[in-house]
Amino acid sequence: MMATCQKWFSAPLIEKNSLLSKQLELRDTEAATVLVVVTQIDPRHNIAENFKVIQTTSKIRFAKQNKKWQITSAEILMINNQPIHWGQF
Repeated sequence: MMATCQKWFSAPLIEKNSLLSKQLELRDTEAATVLVVVTQIDPRHNIAENFKVIQTTSKIRFAKQNKKWQITSAEILMINNQPIHWGQF
C-alpha cells in the first residue's frame, strides 16, 4: 500500500482547479455552500492515463462563533456526477 501511495503522490497531481458553480445558503449563525469544481489532472501524473478531468461537487457547512465563520463539516457529494457515499470506500 505504501508503494502505491508513494507512486501516486510522487508527481504533481493537479494542473488546475476551476470553480464551475457555487450556491450559498446564509442564516444568522449558520451557512452552507455547494461547490462544483473541475480539476484538470497534470498529464505527467500516472492517474492521467485514466482521468484527464475530474468534477467534484462538495458541500461545506459553517457556523458563526465569536463573530468569525468556522467550517463545521465538509463532504464530497458527487464525483463526475456520480453520488458518493463514504461507505463505498
